[in-house]
Amino acid sequence: MDRILATIQTEADKILAEGIANNRDDIDVVMVNAYGFPRWKGGPMYMQKR
Repeated sequence: MDRILATIQTEADKILAEGIANNRDDIDVVMVNAYGFPRWKGGPMYMQKR
C-alpha cells in the first residue's frame, strides 16, 4: 500500500509541476470524488508530508 500511495503522490507532484492542477487540494478532491479514495483519509496529497 505504501508503494502505491507513493506512486500516486509522485505522479500528483508531476501534475502540479506541469501546471495541470492549481494546487494539492484540487488533486485530493478529484481522487476522493472521481476515483473513490477514502474521504476520511483526506486524499493522497493530504497524507503526504508537506
